[in-house]
Formats: sequence, structure tokens, C-alpha cells
Amino acid sequence: MLDVLALAGIAEGSPLCTVLEPRAPVFELTARAHAAVVAPGEPGGLSHALRAGLAARMARLCGDEKTAALLQGAEPHEAADPAFDGGSDARATAILRHVDLLTVRPRDATRGDVQVLVAAGLDEADIVRLAELVSFMAYLLRLVAGLRALEEGR
Repeated sequence: MLDVLALAGIAEGSPLCTVLEPRAPVFELTARAHAAVVAPGEPGGLSHALRAGLAARMARLCGDEKTAALLQGAEPHEAADPAFDGGSDARATAILRHVDLLTVRPRDATRGDVQVLVAAGLDEADIVRLAELVSFMAYLLRLVAGLRALEEGR
């Protein structure tokens, strides 16, 4: 299970870890949410490997290599590399472009961007699954960045 404090570089037993102890339920729920969006029992049309690759890609796009390395696992999916554009696979290209847009320029996203996913063959359930992953990663990356800032500032 994802250890948010370790990911943020907060050592067990450290003064900051002690201060954050009352927040333990938040970190537990975050770990459960991670498991639910990256490795759900029913992945639909987004495999576990693809989800992990997309999560790592988002971390890299946000400049967080440490989180990316942890999330991509031992055998990274090609989607983990922000330079990978999907090649000739229209579905992969649409997914990657959508994830990149929502990660880097979320305000620029429109209904038309969702229609591109539909045109590439994603069904409604997979579009929702993709949105869940992107939303969770936005939360996780901000949480980890905030915790790292606390750790660095102490």
C-alpha cells in the first residue's frame, strides 16, 4: 500500500511524523484511493499497467521523478514516458493527450476533448475511470509536494 509520508521523505518517528500523526486517517484513505484508481478489481479498458504508467507520466510532467519512479513499478509502461505520444495507436494517443492536457493545462480542457476520447473508442465508463485517475493524481502530487515543503522547512 502507498506510504504517503515515506513518499514525501518524512521519516517514521521524526518530529514532523509525530505532528502529522492525527492526520493518519487521511494518509490511510489516500493509500486506499491510490489502490482503487491504479489497481482496481475491475480495470475496464484501462489496464493496471497503463494506469500505473499514466500516474508516473503525470508525476513526471509535474517534475516529481521520485513519485514517478515509485508509481511506474519495476517494468514501466511506455505511457510513463512523457515523450511517448502513442505512436500509431489512436486510442493511446487520445488518452495520452487528454492526460497531458489535464495535468499541465486543466483550464484549457473542453467538452471537445472528451469527444476526442469517444471518437478514439473509449466508452463512458473508461472516460470516468480516466478522470478518476487524473483527479486522484492531482490530489496526490499536491499532497506530497506540501508534505515535502513542510519537511524541508522544519
